[in-house]
Amino acid sequence: MTDGAEDVDGRTIARYPGTRAPNGVLWEGAWMPLVAMGFLDFGRAVFDEMLTEYARWGMTTVQDGAASWPQTQQVHDWAGEADLPVDVRSLITWTDLQQAVDAGLVDTTVGGHTVQGVKLIVDGPPEGP
Repeated sequence: MTDGAEDVDGRTIARYPGTRAPNGVLWEGAWMPLVAMGFLDFGRAVFDEMLTEYARWGMTTVQDGAASWPQTQQVHDWAGEADLPVDVRSLITWTDLQQAVDAGLVDTTVGGHTVQGVKLIVDGPPEGP
């Protein structure tokens, strides 16, 4: 996302004060095109830029919740090539967990990346049907 990115109905891109530079916060539906694209499509340089921004905000560890196997594997590979700017803890989806177990990635840390565990997504009212 660049300074030229425009807001459209129902989508707001937060910007640094006095500039058109996006600050990383996407309101309403502005995040939807990014989800459809997936962060793997952006490549290592943009991923590092995102993590460097988190570090600038004082964060030392971030979570990649509900990570797919391809996402988890890519972040692990990138971390093996060079340390990540902040630590990344992947919570892999339960449907992809066995692949991470078979690859020996669960509870291992490489270059700041750890497959911390599994992300369970349980929807529905707590009182039951």
